[in-house]
Amino acid sequence: MRFECKTAHSIVEVDVARLYDEGKRYLILDIDNTVTPWRSMELEGEVLLWAQNAVETGFGLFILSNNHNKDRSRAMAQRLGAKWCDTGHKKPSKKAFLAAVEHMGGTVEQTVMIGDQLFSDVKGAKKAGIDGILLDPIAKKEAPITKLLRLAERIYGRKVIFSKNK
Repeated sequence: MRFECKTAHSIVEVDVARLYDEGKRYLILDIDNTVTPWRSMELEGEVLLWAQNAVETGFGLFILSNNHNKDRSRAMAQRLGAKWCDTGHKKPSKKAFLAAVEHMGGTVEQTVMIGDQLFSDVKGAKKAGIDGILLDPIAKKEAPITKLLRLAERIYGRKVIFSKNK
């Protein structure tokens, strides 16, 4: 099984037409610092347009977030035209990603995970056999645990992934 990790500075730079041409049909999206700043309910107009374009292109969207506010996840999914359910597992658990794929009715080969964290989003997707797109975080404000993980990302290769994909 071949794993591919691409990079983009923001979600609006992700070319959904190209992904569709590559055979992808499902996108799993993180929330915090991927589609909106940490703990925010605000969505930029360009993010909403990107999501609308993805759906109109033929993608199924699914929200997979480790935030503890299920109402927030549900509301974000609704605003983005995405599906959401409590998978019963947290990223980077392989089970969380596979539950998202199953809920959408797709396959891992047809799915891409889009997120801002190397260890929870990209590494979890890789464990499940799902390609990933690593984004720059939208904002510097983050959960305390995420700040620690960012240090580990710098040590273990976030820059390597980005430089490889330029």
